[in-house]
Amino acid sequence: METLLKQFEKYISYILIIIAMLFICYQVLDMVVNFGERMVYSVQNKTFDIEQKDHSVGGVFFSVLLTMEIIQTIKVFSHSHTVKLKIILIVSLIAVTRKILMLDISDVGPMAEFAIAALIIALSAGYFLVSKSESRSGAE
Repeated sequence: METLLKQFEKYISYILIIIAMLFICYQVLDMVVNFGERMVYSVQNKTFDIEQKDHSVGGVFFSVLLTMEIIQTIKVFSHSHTVKLKIILIVSLIAVTRKILMLDISDVGPMAEFAIAALIIALSAGYFLVSKSESRSGAE
């Protein structure tokens, strides 16, 4: 039963990694095409407005980066069956950064801004504490 479960986890990990790789390829291709179209449009109309409100290059970039970190997490888990807390905290910080880039400032209230700030502080403090703990245990 144990080997069946390990095989199941291995194949599910492979499937998730393949899906994530396809997602990354699609996002990068979409980003290049949209960015190129916007560049051509801005040069033709002499507007030099590359960013669109609904489709941010930064948001897509961080989405790709987030997916790559998730792939790394899946690979680490499938090989050693451990979840690295630092990687999870980094993925969380990237996800929050992506969310901030995708937010429309006019729709966000002050309480949401305070909540996002508290989340960033908590994740950063957690990352700092984990890094400090790892450096102390490595020195001993």
